Amino acid sequence: MFGTGWGLAPEAYEVCDDVLEPVDTGSGYNHLSVRSAASIVVDRLFGMREGSPGT
Repeated sequence: MFGTGWGLAPEAYEVCDDVLEPVDTGSGYNHLSVRSAASIVVDRLFGMREGSPGT
């Protein structure tokens, strides 16, 4: 589930098992295309697998 630049409604968090940190560009701009956000999330998820570099 992906939220807006302002996050998700509190009710959405109630049904989530886990939450990744928001993508922060450091620019103060709070919009990212869903395509870009999804690719970053997939990278983070695969990067957290056991046995991968950095774990």
